[in-house]
Amino acid sequence: MARLKKNDIKRHRYWLSNWHTPEEVTSYIDPIIQHIGSVDFFNQAGLTFLHEAWLAAEFGEIRNIAKVRLVNESHEWPDFEACDHHSVEPIECVEAVIPGRRRGDEYREREENKELTEDPVENWIERAGAVPRALDVAIKKKTSKNYNNSVSLLVYLNIYEYGIRTNEIENEIYSKMDAYKIFFHRIYVLWKKKIYASDDPRSVPAPS
Repeated sequence: MARLKKNDIKRHRYWLSNWHTPEEVTSYIDPIIQHIGSVDFFNQAGLTFLHEAWLAAEFGEIRNIAKVRLVNESHEWPDFEACDHHSVEPIECVEAVIPGRRRGDEYREREENKELTEDPVENWIERAGAVPRALDVAIKKKTSKNYNNSVSLLVYLNIYEYGIRTNEIENEIYSKMDAYKIFFHRIYVLWKKKIYASDDPRSVPAPS
């Protein structure tokens, strides 16, 4: 595994800043991620754009978007744009994880220990219970930037519970999107290869 050099980062960033189909972006970045490995992918400074490109590609493929591209790093926002025929949607992205979790450290420790730790059902339930706060923490990072409803938000919910709390988590997703939708043009949540949108024709369950 090898870290990316500055020239490589610049070259990849330039390519990803041009319009490509989501499938082309996936085909481009997958070999890069495999080359550098999980440890450096999450720990090397300056690679946030690869995470954003991966999210743009996932979003585009699932939503059947024509083309996506990263926005030039000289711009404060958005992170990427999605072109659907004649309209372009600016999108900021953020990852929702269990508060206090750092994936880079996890991958480094796993690489050093070379052992897989047990993951009992109790942990699945605990992770599922962390979803509401994880979504709050992630979305609030973006609400403070005052986008004035001009940009959409894509939240990558990176918490898995092996399906034992799917309905409850989906209800939380819709509830949080409803609570924060006034701050954005639209809110999307990516979870388990599915995109949830704040304008989906689904009612949000009332609090019990």
